Amino acid sequence: MDLLAIAYVVHVKTPGHFGGEARSYQVALALAQNSLQVDLYGAVDVAGDWPRGVNPVRLQGPFPLGIFQLWHRFRQQRPVISIERYQFPLFNVAFWTQYWRRQPILMEVHGFPIDEFQLMQKDISINKVDKITWLMSKIPTSLLERVQAFIFRRVTHFIVTSYGTKAILGQLGVPASKVTVIYNSVDADKFNPALYDKETARRAFNVPVGRPIVLYAGSFHEELLTVLQAVKNVVTQNKEIFFIFVSSGDTTLVNNRLKELGLTEENILLREAVDHHEMPKLLATANVILAPYTLNSERFKKAFHYSPLKVMEALAMGKKVITVNADELLTVFDGVSNVEFAQAGSVVSWGEEILLAIDCQDDKDLGEGRAFILDGYQWADVGRKYRQLIEKFMVGGATDE
Repeated sequence: MDLLAIAYVVHVKTPGHFGGEARSYQVALALAQNSLQVDLYGAVDVAGDWPRGVNPVRLQGPFPLGIFQLWHRFRQQRPVISIERYQFPLFNVAFWTQYWRRQPILMEVHGFPIDEFQLMQKDISINKVDKITWLMSKIPTSLLERVQAFIFRRVTHFIVTSYGTKAILGQLGVPASKVTVIYNSVDADKFNPALYDKETARRAFNVPVGRPIVLYAGSFHEELLTVLQAVKNVVTQNKEIFFIFVSSGDTTLVNNRLKELGLTEENILLREAVDHHEMPKLLATANVILAPYTLNSERFKKAFHYSPLKVMEALAMGKKVITVNADELLTVFDGVSNVEFAQAGSVVSWGEEILLAIDCQDDKDLGEGRAFILDGYQWADVGRKYRQLIEKFMVGGATDE
């Protein structure tokens, strides 16, 4: 394939960082591995150990300075297409740059309540974000929604990480034909159980070597409070089970809940997040992985919009996984023996599934989950799908009104 020059404008600072940055880095790497020259724009550490084919470019300022910087760069490099993650609408510098250049733009939308600006503004405080973002949050909601509608009508095509997000875009007037679902995926070479010894991994993270371990790694939210109550019930029945909860977010609420439930360090470890490159080793410590996504919170009431990356990484590591009974997850993982489904919001259901999973921790069918990942859910598969979209939309113009 011929080498194509594209621009990828996302929030990535370092190679392999945790959270959403890790996802964007994996996409950039997959694009480079599919014969694309990727100029990666954002708050990038250009001195990082970036892979061949990924050229980090640091944007020096916020909106509107970033627009003019990107405009100048695009005039020099002439990328055939741009990809940008949708966030705060006025900060979509790649969109505005491409719109004025009349060139195509693909927009990623994932993990964000894109139509709930009132909630977003209510959540923003001067202590959590920079002053520019805080000031932008004071813009009237009606104006933000009009800007969003303007952007949505002129984006060439959308890439989303769940059918729930596609449904939300549909409610906002985006035709289904303009949206492609591409799930987050896994680097199966790194998430490979053959590379990790369970006892060695446990010693590295200073957790019990000889006890069954249940692990949760992700953001803390409403459903996790249900799970914590279930943990209390499980520990009452089997004091040998040890739980690890890992998150990069504010742990105050969870700490308070643990104290209320009387759960101590004898039963549970609450620790900060690890970099993404450490995740396979962390997963190797566990017998069972929990993925308690929230279905009915105030913020995400429109649709289940998560991409099940935590489930997929656990499957690649040959682990038993318990997640919620969301329709999308039931559809994706139907028939995969590694995955069990707890009823969202049910303490009893979570407790029962955890105890059953521990009893079946030596299940010989655990390899089925890894086989599922190898058959279409690796980052290389994501790169090929992006490449197909790029080739489809790179000729023509940015508008599709």
